[in-house]
Amino acid sequence: MQETTSPQSVSRVSKLAANCKKELEDADYRCARGNQLATVALLRLATHEQDEQAWGALEQCFKPLMRAWLRRHPHVQGALNVRDEEETIITAFAEFRRVTLERRLVFSSLEAISRCLGACLNAVIGALARSRPVAEVYLPEQLYQRLAERERRIAYLLFHCGLKPADIMQACSSEFPDVNEIYRLGAAVMRQFHTITHTS
Repeated sequence: MQETTSPQSVSRVSKLAANCKKELEDADYRCARGNQLATVALLRLATHEQDEQAWGALEQCFKPLMRAWLRRHPHVQGALNVRDEEETIITAFAEFRRVTLERRLVFSSLEAISRCLGACLNAVIGALARSRPVAEVYLPEQLYQRLAERERRIAYLLFHCGLKPADIMQACSSEFPDVNEIYRLGAAVMRQFHTITHTS
């Protein structure tokens, strides 16, 4: 059962996110004493209180910086041959979230958060550059017409994007928080696919 987010929590996240953007974009603001607390507080809210709104706000705040890092990376082309820019950034942030939670990391500054996030992005880029491109699977149009909305979404992520169930759960945790549901929906897609191919 997913937790509901209170209006007070949404307001708090919005204020922290606005200040987080200032910390990332404005060097003078960032260097001012005490003005690196918003990003740290937003991450603490995400980790300690398991606040999905806070995780989403953090990802949106850091996306421009991550995109700049990605475009300057020496192995960017090799990574983008496998996944596009947006998917690479989503995967890197999902890895940052996993590492932060599993290792129970505690950050005291924006610089520390940025270093860890940059290391996660670097690891994802390296892994993608070393891997072989995923061949896209084009499913027949009549299959999509027979699928429910969530089944169509899973079919796109599995067969078009080439994501594994664990990747989907990490990258789209608010949409698909249960890996068992992902496997179930994937199996339903394949049953429909076999029904179509065996009757055509």
